[in-house]
Amino acid sequence: MATRLLQVLLDEELWSRLVDEASRCGVSVEALVREAVVRRLAAARDHRRTALQAVVNAEPMEVPELAVLRDELGRLRGGKRC
Repeated sequence: MATRLLQVLLDEELWSRLVDEASRCGVSVEALVREAVVRRLAAARDHRRTALQAVVNAEPMEVPELAVLRDELGRLRGGKRC
């Protein structure tokens, strides 16, 4: 059950498109917006999961010593330490 209210301002074109799509699908505009938010968040989660899995599955590689990496990062950052 929804418990939070979200107020969003839309231009007329987007509102019209939402109304048309909701009507075509036989749902309310509110339900259509909730579905879009859920899908967008799921897609972002899946993208992060896929990226993480690629890192986990990556072949081991040689890396320089920590001091060498720090020097390289310093050069790339223009001497700034962040």
